[in-house]
Amino acid sequence: MKQVKNVRVLSVSDAIHILRLSPAAMDKLLRQVKTVILRTPDNKPAISEDSFKTLAYSAEARASALETLHSVTLTRDKDQVSGRAKTFVDEIAQCLILYRKYIDTLASIHVYYFSRFDVLHEETGRTAAYVIFPKVIRLLNMACLCLEHGYWDTLTLLRPIDEAVQLAEYFALLSDKEPAKSALSRWFHENVSPGNAAVRKAIGQHLDDILKDETGRSAALYKELHHKKSKELHHTYNGMWEVHLTKIDKGTLVLSGFDYGPCSYPRSLREVAHLLQLSIWTAVQGFIFCFQESLPLENEHLQTLKELDQQFQQLC
Repeated sequence: MKQVKNVRVLSVSDAIHILRLSPAAMDKLLRQVKTVILRTPDNKPAISEDSFKTLAYSAEARASALETLHSVTLTRDKDQVSGRAKTFVDEIAQCLILYRKYIDTLASIHVYYFSRFDVLHEETGRTAAYVIFPKVIRLLNMACLCLEHGYWDTLTLLRPIDEAVQLAEYFALLSDKEPAKSALSRWFHENVSPGNAAVRKAIGQHLDDILKDETGRSAALYKELHHKKSKELHHTYNGMWEVHLTKIDKGTLVLSGFDYGPCSYPRSLREVAHLLQLSIWTAVQGFIFCFQESLPLENEHLQTLKELDQQFQQLC
């Protein structure tokens, strides 16, 4: 693989998702069209944007996507026959029990510090962060409710959750200097929230400064995660394909309808459950960043949150 400067690249994992391929189908396609493999700044396999566009409009990519969909349809049918679909549903239910426990823990720690804030009069960064976190917790609970009822569209809540956490971090950590200081004032007095792009960039740079990382890795990671969680909000083509129904009729792939309610493919919904866990992790880390020093958090609460953080690191 090559590392090339000044070339815009797309990770192979992102290309797999966009083109609706399996990893094996992607490998086959890249060999078929003889695509040069590069690297992202964090050393992941990638292709140039020009190469991606060539693939995206190619007949080979379209054929590979349909082959992958054919395989997915067969797997879906096998899941139903073998009972694995029920296993996935049960797994999601167990995840929800844990997720709600994590969220309740975060809520109970949050309410413990209620008396330490003069929410009606204090216009500080830490107060802004404190009043933002109830929304984070509500959105997490709403996501659990959507997932409990089997909705793929749980994904539409993940970006708002992350953005709320990032805004809390922005105000809590950076409001003593511009431009966050002015943004905080407008937030309180003009009901205006700063754009997420500026917030992500500032938080990323702040973390890179703490880590003494001159590569800008944290800022790049924030941007990458935002991009991945934006697709469902933007009504992309792939998002529509996630709730379609297909069947194999005499060996031929046939579109048979769409999901108008809960997702009919538990294996796919399990992936949504895993993504929700990442947003809960984001909230836990964000709470630590915002209040570890500004309150400060009591040792018992800090230890609880750090244990959750370590638990998420092991699972993800």
